[in-house]
Amino acid sequence: MGRRKKTFDELPTKKMRGLAWSRDVKQKLLPGTDPAKPYANRIDEAIKKLIKEAKGLQKQALERYWSSSNDRIVSSGRWQSWWMGREQPTPKKIELFALLFPGTQAWFSSGMPEKGQNHLLSLFHAVDLWASELESSDKAMQLLVHLGKTWRPKNITERTAKSNQQIGWYIEPFYDKRIPSEIAMDHYRSLEPSSLIESMIWSGYFFKVQEDPELFIRWILDLVIASLATKTLLQEVVGDEAALSAGKSGDVMGFVLEVFIYNSELYLAPETADRSIKYLARLANGVRPYAAGQATKLPLEQNFLELVLSAAYRFDAELTQYGISVDHIRALDRHLPCFRVNPD
Repeated sequence: MGRRKKTFDELPTKKMRGLAWSRDVKQKLLPGTDPAKPYANRIDEAIKKLIKEAKGLQKQALERYWSSSNDRIVSSGRWQSWWMGREQPTPKKIELFALLFPGTQAWFSSGMPEKGQNHLLSLFHAVDLWASELESSDKAMQLLVHLGKTWRPKNITERTAKSNQQIGWYIEPFYDKRIPSEIAMDHYRSLEPSSLIESMIWSGYFFKVQEDPELFIRWILDLVIASLATKTLLQEVVGDEAALSAGKSGDVMGFVLEVFIYNSELYLAPETADRSIKYLARLANGVRPYAAGQATKLPLEQNFLELVLSAAYRFDAELTQYGISVDHIRALDRHLPCFRVNPD
């Protein structure tokens, strides 16, 4: 018998999901407006306008939620409470907005999102597993398998006219002399969760993933997701202390989470870029090589450090767009940070 699916109120990310939902709905309701502002006094009239313009079965369904022009559907105070995360919308209101904007109800669903849904839902799923008090290692492994299929290196015969625009890398970077032999296909296929993270890091660097904005944010989110899933496995299999020094998996996972979750405040001010680059260099140097005399597991070059810094800025901007910050994620951590490097 399968495990019971968590209800919305049981999800660690329920506040983040509500914040993201309100931003998503507002932009659909009032396109072209400032994403950072709630426009609470315009929401009710905008909803009524859409209901009046609806036709056929959609209109009939919507009129179940509003039948009088004198009744408010959503007061400005209620919308403000949703926007600020003080309250969550009721199931009835979620259904109403799902009729207006199909798919918006997905923000309140647990588990793996369906294909085509907002990729931030995958991040929420990974955070829920990582922050859960219940055993989540099986679901974390399923998530890693899914990411592995998405980003697996492709054979030369799988080339297309837009090869560099497709998700999934091609074999060439794994035979480039600049990439340590341990990151080649054999390593990718190993059972180490870090294999996926490492191959994504090296391939993203090799292919200059930052040149494609859409692919860049997908790459960033999946790196963080893979690292959260890896830490979920380590926490349950070997405990908190081992997660601090769990060999290859612990090192690479630790680097990603330290950059994007634990110390991201270092990247919020552009004027601190030089200091942040120095910090990243020290952090990357802390990721141990496979053995004495072998290459490090990260490309310790200025261009790589600049890519990571750019990715940190982009990650923060993506969360901010949906009313979220890394503080919301960090606050859910019941465990110790991966490792620390003094940024000064």
